Amino acid sequence: MNLYEIKDHCRSNFNVYLKKAIEQIPPIQDVNFLDIGCGTGVSILEIAKITNYNLTAIDTDEDSLKILENKIQRSNYSERISVMRGAIETVNLPEKNYDIILAEGLFNIIGFENGLLISSGFLADNGYMIIHDELKDRAFKLQIFKKNQFKLIASYVLDEKVWWEKYYGCIEKQMEVILRQKLRNTDFEKALVQAKNEIKTYKENPLACQSIYYVVQKLSK
Repeated sequence: MNLYEIKDHCRSNFNVYLKKAIEQIPPIQDVNFLDIGCGTGVSILEIAKITNYNLTAIDTDEDSLKILENKIQRSNYSERISVMRGAIETVNLPEKNYDIILAEGLFNIIGFENGLLISSGFLADNGYMIIHDELKDRAFKLQIFKKNQFKLIASYVLDEKVWWEKYYGCIEKQMEVILRQKLRNTDFEKALVQAKNEIKTYKENPLACQSIYYVVQKLSK
């Protein structure tokens, strides 16, 4: 098991929270769903598993998309998932086409309001966004929703204990298994250093790892 497989395994522990977000959205017929910043596809494949949505996944990282495409080929969902490489700021997507847009961890990279406004152009009137973001500046972000005519449907916090139990602690345990089994090579040694640094960063400031899911609806003008 390499580092991306370990991270995907641990990242899948958050799927329960993604499912909870989906459950906040009223039933919609023939849903077009867009995942921006999809990475290796842990979330988009979970959505494919629990819904019958038509799915589009985009990311800028070619290696991550190759991993996702290999996963899709081995799945039963290949006819429902389209994969595109590109940045949300420049990718060629139809306007107001998507009933639900998922953004996990992207807006803290490109800017919260900037990401919301760009994504809004692809979102159908009265469509929904699921945003998984860092917890800080929560009051400010609620004002951004209001300012840009988004209605907050639900939100819930993943505190530092959840992040340890579901992710960082999971990575640590998986690495320990590989060490005990002595399945080590040069790539693993590099991955081990990276994982140790991530875990160290968490332990030095656990509160910085708190995050929040927002489910919001775009109000038609």
